[in-house]
Amino acid sequence: MKTRWWVVSLCILGLGLASGTVLSQDEGEGQDDEAMMKMFEEMSKPGKEHAILEPLVGNWGCHVKFWMMPGTPAEESDGTMKRRWILGNRYLVEDYEGEVMETPFQAFGLTAYDKLQKRYDAIWTDSMSTGIFRQTGQADASGKTITFTGENFDPMTMQEEWSKSTVEIINNDKHVMKMFKNGPDGKEFQHFEMTCN
Repeated sequence: MKTRWWVVSLCILGLGLASGTVLSQDEGEGQDDEAMMKMFEEMSKPGKEHAILEPLVGNWGCHVKFWMMPGTPAEESDGTMKRRWILGNRYLVEDYEGEVMETPFQAFGLTAYDKLQKRYDAIWTDSMSTGIFRQTGQADASGKTITFTGENFDPMTMQEEWSKSTVEIINNDKHVMKMFKNGPDGKEFQHFEMTCN
């Protein structure tokens, strides 16, 4: 059929490269082009998992607490967070401005739900680093808490370290993000908290 190459190209460009999924010719053989296109169209639409992120959209005043080590006093600061949808409510962009230890601080984040891999993906970049922080996660049954985990380079230890983040949606007017990592004793401790309302 003359449209077969176009359908396969759409699959690879629209879905395969983004998710690491590649359809072989054998897998595509015998599939009806119309059914395949319908499946691709459905997988590219925002779903209920994207709707879970909707309460995070808007302009927020945020209070931040940061702990260098377990048992130490928290460094506290205030900032603003602006979140908006891009590309037809498929990706949530966030821009943060505030201070860290009395130094101006800016950050950019991006959160998505990958319908093929059935997971949330998040990245974070900021003015105090040159790297990209990455985590993947899942929402709980209530859809009110998303838990992310990942391995990223820790400037404190100068090596890859495990970390966990949670985003808890208290209601449409308040949400709390917390971050955890392993302390010097190997036990998990909370080292970051941001409350936005």
